[in-house]
Amino acid sequence: MDNKEIILTVYGMKCQKCVARVTGLIAEFSQVEDVAVSLDERAATIVPAAGADVPLAMISEKLRAAGFSTEPPVEDQPAPVLPETSASEAGVAMQLRFPIIGMSCASCAANIEKRLAATAGVERVSVNLAGNFAQLDYHPELIDKERIYSVVDNAGYQAVRDKSQLENRGTAKELRLVLIAAAGAVPIMLLMFVPLFGAATMWVIALLATLVQFSAGIGFYRSAWLS
Repeated sequence: MDNKEIILTVYGMKCQKCVARVTGLIAEFSQVEDVAVSLDERAATIVPAAGADVPLAMISEKLRAAGFSTEPPVEDQPAPVLPETSASEAGVAMQLRFPIIGMSCASCAANIEKRLAATAGVERVSVNLAGNFAQLDYHPELIDKERIYSVVDNAGYQAVRDKSQLENRGTAKELRLVLIAAAGAVPIMLLMFVPLFGAATMWVIALLATLVQFSAGIGFYRSAWLS
């Protein structure tokens, strides 16, 4: 079998960091000899290893688990043919507000807002970057909540269906910050009793304290700045 290149379309990439992530995920497969990912073309060019069959289904599943997709986003797929319905005939619009994980800049919020606004049955969309949530009106006769959530998921972010997702994520983050603080605080306390570095010990303590403040304690400074 020759090493014929395979072109795999990948949706959900937004920046070079996404490109590096997709490249790394595909390169983990032993059946892949080389891979080149293009952000502009939304494609991964895969060179199979000699005599190997590339497991495209497994690669697609791994990319999906990481927030990407090899299937067109909902808004890129042909929309179902619906009978022409006026706003009054569609019934009263319902309001939906849900958290979103993965936004890091105004471009992320604008991208999600644009995709949701282009979805049939959705109107008056507002995505709040500072609060990490989306708020919109939708017509349940035309679209359900899960389809709305999938628009966000297919864009490379995570729509939170269950608030327990946020609670678990928050608990893990808090534990990580506690461990970081402990890793810096314990040496500081030891150095206060045993000045291992002589006259330079105070400088070492100051450095460790600064690292703790601007890692584990960065949230306090961010909140103070935003207020």
